[in-house]
Amino acid sequence: MSWENPIPLTPADEFLVIGAVRYARGRATYIVEMTCEWVIAHWEQLSDNTRSVIARDVRLEVELRRNEGAEQSALSRIDNPAWERLLDIVEKESTE
Repeated sequence: MSWENPIPLTPADEFLVIGAVRYARGRATYIVEMTCEWVIAHWEQLSDNTRSVIARDVRLEVELRRNEGAEQSALSRIDNPAWERLLDIVEKESTE
């Protein structure tokens, strides 16, 4: 999926982005990959507050998934790389 063109985001749009990330948490469907990729592609456009909320949620999601270990479903394991990619962006941002 290509998300190359920047789009203007209103506060209402950012509210929806946070909602999409939170919806994707705990899911094992295509929504995880699409949501993570969209957030990565638009990370720089998001406000500091929205990035902070998403960063907290992504850190929690990755921590939960890492702690599940062998008990994870096969579908959850498929989604782990998308969450890890998003976490890499979040962590890179927090060290800059």
